[in-house]
This record gives sequence, C-alpha cells and structure tokens, in this order.
Amino acid sequence: MAIEFNCEEFAEYAHNEAKKYLSDTLTDEAKEFVLTHFKDCALRSTRVLSLGEALGLDKDEVVSVAHIILEWIFQVSVALVESEIPSEYRHGIILDIGFTAFDITKDICKIPDITDNQMFSTGEYHVINKLKEILEKLVAEASITESERGSLLKHRYITQSEQRIEFELSR
Repeated sequence: MAIEFNCEEFAEYAHNEAKKYLSDTLTDEAKEFVLTHFKDCALRSTRVLSLGEALGLDKDEVVSVAHIILEWIFQVSVALVESEIPSEYRHGIILDIGFTAFDITKDICKIPDITDNQMFSTGEYHVINKLKEILEKLVAEASITESERGSLLKHRYITQSEQRIEFELSR
C-alpha cells in the first residue's frame, strides 16, 4: 500500500531549499546541473520510498531517508561541478551515487532505534566508497586523469565526509 505523500510538492520544496545553498561563484550551467539532478533525485527517491509498506517505511521515514539521500546528492553534485571532472561523466556519476545512497539508506533505516545521524554516517561511508570506486574505474579506462580524480577527492565536501567517517569509526 502506498503512503499518501505528494512527491512533486516535496521535490519542488527541496529544489527551492537547495537554491539557497548554492554558491554565487558557480556558473549558471553548474547551478542548473546541481538543481536539475537534485530535483530529479528528490522526485525519484520519494516516489519509490512512498510505496511504503513494500519497503516497510512510514511517512516520517520516507521524509527522513529522502533528506539524507538529497544531502549526499547535493554535496556530490556541487563537488562534481567545482572539480575538474569532465562534464560528460558527471551525469553518470551522480546517477550511480543516487542509486547507492537510496539502496543503502532504505535498508539502514530499518535498523531498530537508529538515529538520523547514525543513518547518515553509515550511508555516507558507502557513498564515499562508491564514489572512489567509480573514479578508479574511470581512471582505469583512461576516461579521466588521476589529476581530475584527485580534484574531486580533494573537494571540501568529500574531505569533510571522510573526516566524519574517520571520526565515527574511531569512536
């Protein structure tokens, strides 16, 4: 049974919220990339998540999981457009990251008594590892250079994620 949830309204709200956090230094093309993928991911993830009983989620869990997924999509999208990764690879990367974020988070949220912070940290570990895996594959295929790969992995959002992961693992 589906959960009563307005996915389009949520996606539009998320899109408008994301606009507030975009840097003025981004080009219009870069902003369009981030916002388009962000809104698309918001719509897709909430449509699937709102299937509800099939995934064992209630309305609050749908919103919580969607917010967490979108946080990663936003960060990786911004990192992609601010890095040296060629534009022809960005769409594929963000789709892979979105799928990984969705897949991991929908499973993590079923863990009894897990907090949003724990869910975010656990999922973040998998998202960052997936990103590294994608980049390694692109370097191995000679699709991107080691320098381009490094420019993304050195981005502040990626390094902050790695620092959070290290902190959580050390606790």
